Amino acid sequence: MLAPSLGALALLVPTFRIPAAAGLCVLMVGAIQTHHRNGDPVTDSLEAIHLLILLVCIILVTAGRTRGRQPA
Repeated sequence: MLAPSLGALALLVPTFRIPAAAGLCVLMVGAIQTHHRNGDPVTDSLEAIHLLILLVCIILVTAGRTRGRQPA
């Protein structure tokens, strides 16, 4: 419970946004895998899938903004 909470807070800090999102992606993949291994229906994993998609979007948008900047 501590890792997702700290990861969510780290998403608010621009310097830590990509590493935090990547770490949370690992947690979401683990959650999806756990539901699958337990034989749960896919509907039980929908929230983790939704969050995984959002985290990947955060990574892509943040990386795109960083790449688009000109060095000072």
